[in-house]
Amino acid sequence: MIAAAPVFSTRQTHFAGLEIAPLARKYGTPLYLYDAEMLRRRVADLASFDVVR
Repeated sequence: MIAAAPVFSTRQTHFAGLEIAPLARKYGTPLYLYDAEMLRRRVADLASFDVVR
């Protein structure tokens, strides 16, 4: 169920190339989304260091 009055006002309708509203209808809210490509880039950035602590 999508809340009638969202807690956070936003005009963002897409995330990582996908429409948010259909995902919220399908999976319910709150809905937590992660951008897999961004995570891959961050992991690659960390992997470029000799030592990660």
